[in-house]
Amino acid sequence: MIQEGEKYSIIKENEADKKGFTKLSKWLQNVQKLWTEKRGEKAESMNAVGWLDYRHKLSEQKQTKYKVLYPASATYLCGCVVEKKIIRIDIKGQEIELQDFLSDYTEYYFETYKKAEAYYLCSILNSSTVDKLIKPMQARGLFGPRHIVKKVWELPIPEFDSSNHDHLALAKLGEEGTKKISEFLSQGIPKKSIGNLRKIIKAELQNEIKDASSTMKCNTWESRKGDAILSVYAKELQTYYHGRKRTHS
Repeated sequence: MIQEGEKYSIIKENEADKKGFTKLSKWLQNVQKLWTEKRGEKAESMNAVGWLDYRHKLSEQKQTKYKVLYPASATYLCGCVVEKKIIRIDIKGQEIELQDFLSDYTEYYFETYKKAEAYYLCSILNSSTVDKLIKPMQARGLFGPRHIVKKVWELPIPEFDSSNHDHLALAKLGEEGTKKISEFLSQGIPKKSIGNLRKIIKAELQNEIKDASSTMKCNTWESRKGDAILSVYAKELQTYYHGRKRTHS
């Protein structure tokens, strides 16, 4: 993929050859060959590159400074902030420079140019308050709640307001928590499954999560209107879902 303005464009086989990316062009030829063999008649309706960018899920992503991510499926809601910057990694002794980050279908993302807004939302996604609110809405599997998808956006989460002290406090907590985990992981990522690794990180952030949840709680309508709505909405959700369970049981 190449950058075009604020968005991206996927390089096709013929374009790669014209731009002098001969190895990429050859690789794309092999990919299309395998795609045709495996897909059979279905390959006629869409080629491999078209499927890679199905519904423009990659090319329509913007080159914003910050992306807030959360998993489409997980027992517990969690989130993180990815900042646009050059990252260098080592692969078999060869240093590779990564130019940017793109999200795939296994996660949902929010794009913004505002640092405080990104970390504000990160704090909310990692708070126990919001996690508890979506629990009644999550589908349940063999091991408990799983799909999150867009359930979190059914909650009346207040839009970030830079003049709101609580919003700024949440943003600060989100940034501090991110730095803390970055330092923790720089010591070596434990060889654990994604689920167990999330539990380890959650344990490391228990104080920050507690502070974020405390900030989101409110006692009066005037002091924290958005959080008051969340508290009322939580009770409505519990009443609705408990009633629905009794109706279908």
